[in-house]
Amino acid sequence: MATVPRQREYTPHRLTTEEYERFTQLCLRHRAWAIRYTADQIGPVFEGTRPDGRLLRARTLDELARRLGDGSAAR
Repeated sequence: MATVPRQREYTPHRLTTEEYERFTQLCLRHRAWAIRYTADQIGPVFEGTRPDGRLLRARTLDELARRLGDGSAAR
């Protein structure tokens, strides 16, 4: 099986208090996902992985909530 090289990581901008609270709530609500906040050469990104190998990437908290199937997407 071929491996895909990881992209170079960058330090993302600091989340506002409101963004951090929302990110925390999404993480707590979706405990099956290991979600982290990082950045790549394009900008900030939220990445989630599950033990079964599923992956997701989102550029915004709204997109993250939608991909997780969370009802809090419209804020």
